[in-house]
Amino acid sequence: MMRRLGIAALAVAALATLCAATYRPPPEPTVRLGTGSEAELVEAHCAACHSLDYIVNQSPGMGAAFWTAEVAKMRTVYGAPLDDDTAKRIAAYLAKRKGA
Repeated sequence: MMRRLGIAALAVAALATLCAATYRPPPEPTVRLGTGSEAELVEAHCAACHSLDYIVNQSPGMGAAFWTAEVAKMRTVYGAPLDDDTAKRIAAYLAKRKGA
């Protein structure tokens, strides 16, 4: 019994050492939406939960209705902590940037 525990402890230690030696932190975000206070607002709030690639890779031509619904979904379904004014500003910026 003690021998099995010793072998198991050595296996756990070896695995922990291997994991620590191969860990690489995630890369810094490379996607930027632009400059200015509205872009910074969107980056700060949206990137808190997901990659900005999600925004950049949306199909072009998505207007205000689409982005208003997306921001509403982030608030109601995923719990994004956005007040009404911030949500409106984010949706308006994204519609302007990605819209028709």
